Amino acid sequence: MGHALGMRSYTLGAAWWQGSSGPYWGHNAIFRIKPFTQHCLLEPLPGTDALSGPILSHDQVEAAMMANAGYEVRVWPVEGGSYEENPPHLIEFIRRDLRWCHGNLQYFKLLREPGFKLLGRIQLALAILMFIGSPAWLTFIAMAILTASIAAPGTMPFDPFYGTILIVTVMSMVFAPKLATLAHVLTVRNERKEYGGFLSVFISAFFELVYSMLLAPVMAIAHSIFIAQLFAGRKTQWGGQARQPHGIPLVLAAKKFWPQTLFGLCGVIWMMDYSLADTWLLLPVILGPLLTIPFAMITSKPVLGMYFKHSGLWALPEEKKTPLELQGLSKEQRRVEMELAKANRAAATR
Repeated sequence: MGHALGMRSYTLGAAWWQGSSGPYWGHNAIFRIKPFTQHCLLEPLPGTDALSGPILSHDQVEAAMMANAGYEVRVWPVEGGSYEENPPHLIEFIRRDLRWCHGNLQYFKLLREPGFKLLGRIQLALAILMFIGSPAWLTFIAMAILTASIAAPGTMPFDPFYGTILIVTVMSMVFAPKLATLAHVLTVRNERKEYGGFLSVFISAFFELVYSMLLAPVMAIAHSIFIAQLFAGRKTQWGGQARQPHGIPLVLAAKKFWPQTLFGLCGVIWMMDYSLADTWLLLPVILGPLLTIPFAMITSKPVLGMYFKHSGLWALPEEKKTPLELQGLSKEQRRVEMELAKANRAAATR
């Protein structure tokens, strides 16, 4: 639900500033229209390094190639009727994200290619920044901690006023699209009803916000490790995604998430030398990684997922509607359709 809320405002903004050079996202790429088949043949990238070979994340490139051929590629900022489920647990969620990371980093090789329009190159650059922002963010935090550690005992070498301005600015950029759509849903009766009512929307949004803040540093660490290994020459093989829900055992969780846990432990040890008033802004950055192992195990439980599915929390309107409602039929039309379907089933059993 949180992603759906955030993407509505994000897509409206993208449709405004990108105009006729928008991206060719996910579900749109199901339709192999003529401009796509004529101009979007993606040759493997030359070379033997980790960024060579078939392009793993292709939407942005396909959009740029169709725009180069003289076609308009526009984002239609209207959602509804379709959505994609997340992978069943954190390991697969990160694995899918790292494949996108790998694919987006391949755009480094395309930035120098002739023929792309300026906005197409900007799209590719923004796609790269989505992931290299993670090691940049962690490096920034590490440099701040190092600077604080070598300062005179009992002193903080930063002005908290400017630090507060920085964190408020960054958090506004991150959460403003989501909060804007949330405000719209909460204040528009029909939308609020579709999402389950005021209380359901408010509770879902609050805990999704906490969830996102704790998950962000976990993902950033995963991205950073992967990017370091990739540029060190590591070859990566990608298989199909696991879609069936199953619990993650402790041994597997510890094997996959020990770097995040170690990061969190180091953060706790560092915070012990300072007051909470000086370090409270780093709490989400430290708590998320510190709790990654139990977090991954608990959220992987199928029974927990089924419980929240039936609770109505975090549910999209598409998950609440019947197939006939998704077709936009009125209540009377749905009744007639259901009666016809019932009669057809009865006739088939005779």
